[in-house]
Amino acid sequence: MKVHYKKNQKDILRKIDIPSRHGGIIPFKKKVAWLVPDKLRDNWTLLLGNSKKLLPKLLSELYNIDVFFHDSNHVYSHMSFEYKSSYKFINNRGLLCSHDILANNAFDDFIRKYKIRRYLRIGNFGCAYKI
Repeated sequence: MKVHYKKNQKDILRKIDIPSRHGGIIPFKKKVAWLVPDKLRDNWTLLLGNSKKLLPKLLSELYNIDVFFHDSNHVYSHMSFEYKSSYKFINNRGLLCSHDILANNAFDDFIRKYKIRRYLRIGNFGCAYKI
């Protein structure tokens, strides 16, 4: 199933009169992390690269997290890798969220495999609540 999310993003942004680059949600004249408040910038770091290489090291350094949000490579194996890798580091009552869950069955399979009872699906977005 092919999902046409970039076109929808452009349409939504056009309707609310926000011009953006590359069909994404970063408005012109803004940079990556434009929503991160200045007072939190010292606690924010941008890591660019393959999450299969970066994520395990980052998660082991952080030790635990409250929220993980997947929005990178949307192939089944990559999504599954990120879900599995991050889930064990998510605190109880934390969230694993994912964009483009309709791209394949990775999110549904993850929910079943980990017997997650509390989750939501809203269109192309999914979120699992860790109890």
